[in-house]
Amino acid sequence: MPVIRIYHWDKKIKKPCSISYNTDKAEFVCNVPEGRLLKKKKKFNFYIYNPRGKTKKEQIREVPYLEAKELIRKWGTREQFCKYFTIMNADGTYKQGNTHVVIDQVHMAKLKRTASMLSLSMKDTLAYLIDKYDDMANYNRSFTSHKKGYRVTPADITDLTS
Repeated sequence: MPVIRIYHWDKKIKKPCSISYNTDKAEFVCNVPEGRLLKKKKKFNFYIYNPRGKTKKEQIREVPYLEAKELIRKWGTREQFCKYFTIMNADGTYKQGNTHVVIDQVHMAKLKRTASMLSLSMKDTLAYLIDKYDDMANYNRSFTSHKKGYRVTPADITDLTS
């Protein structure tokens, strides 16, 4: 599969720009009626590759987040849906692991100041701010855990996919 470049005119910078889609390095997600749903490596951008298209614009179509979520829900597996869109694994356990965030010194100082004002650690402050300004506003609500005494059990995810 080739590397496809789509050229367009950027109105803000008033210059021609290109977007490249490397279908060899992209991560295959699932087959959909329009072609193959792929995810860019190291980014969370989805696109559909249709090799039968005659022009480059017919071969590649960007897919917005919500549409990709519905496509994977309908045409993918539960494991694929949980991998990209939930905080839980397909077996109902929470995902484990950490990530590293690299920020510049100005934002590090602001993060320390905000954490100090909130009396939280920097990690908890980042999590708080992400939850507070989450545009989807349903990410945490749809996967709430249930507390019984001191035990926390994860929510049921059987209704996510058929």
